[in-house]
Amino acid sequence: MKRLLALSAGCVVMVAAWGQASKVEQLVTLPGDRFENIYQMPDGTLYFTAVFTNKVMRRTPDGKLDVLTDSLHNPQGVLPYGSGFVVNWHERTPDFLNRARMTMAGLGQHLSVLDASGKVVKTLSGPDEAAFYNGMSFTGPDTLLISDSSAGRILNANLKTGVVSVWLDKPAIVAALGGTGSPNGLKVHKGWVYFARGDIYRVEIGADGGPKGVPIPAARTGGTDDFDVASDGTVYAGSGRGVLKVATDGTTSVLLDQGVPSITAVRVAQDGKAVFAVGGGLPFQPDPAPGYVTRIALP
Repeated sequence: MKRLLALSAGCVVMVAAWGQASKVEQLVTLPGDRFENIYQMPDGTLYFTAVFTNKVMRRTPDGKLDVLTDSLHNPQGVLPYGSGFVVNWHERTPDFLNRARMTMAGLGQHLSVLDASGKVVKTLSGPDEAAFYNGMSFTGPDTLLISDSSAGRILNANLKTGVVSVWLDKPAIVAALGGTGSPNGLKVHKGWVYFARGDIYRVEIGADGGPKGVPIPAARTGGTDDFDVASDGTVYAGSGRGVLKVATDGTTSVLLDQGVPSITAVRVAQDGKAVFAVGGGLPFQPDPAPGYVTRIALP
């Protein structure tokens, strides 16, 4: 389904970053919504999920905004797959207004393959009702890993066979890292699976496609929902109301110290010259931030 939408005028500001000026451009603003994840196509088109209005949205390089689909409830992530897309979504929305009883389990998780027009052609579920699909990244032409933020594990989905199984279970993660928390953002980079669990960790993919060894620290951020890994291994991570840069030697610096409230996802641009940040407020927050897509130029 395609529907033309009005686009808020872009806003460009300059902020301090590493002692230099970094250009920040607000590409999309949508009050009353929250954008959960984003992906940029090689032609510059942005696809992102609007969780409260049940939309997968698209912004073309000329600034036009439309809706790819609004048939999937509470969409979380979107990635290109074949000539279409794959989207993870949930039948029910967590009860954000009753936080004492809010749970991510039993919300009816699904992974749907869409054609180029946004029509669903296949849907996967599993491995059980405890799952809550979150960050995801491809490991092969038809396989991707998904962080399960309810059951504290990482799942493997085979889009060809339709099977969703456990790739790295919670006991193995807890044994290696201790403490509490569940995988959230997830990326695959040069044979390693990176995932956020407060800080960012990584585990190698073995020759059999399963995990090799145990998770180890990749980037200390003090608390991250989502992140991305640049081609050179640099990590860009959401933190508070800003974005951190973590170099391959572990050195951490601030790319943006404010301006992206309730940040939910970070994605490095296809040309490597910028990062995109998305987010938005929650219903229980006073004066919640609108859903937004922000482009942050890299110095």
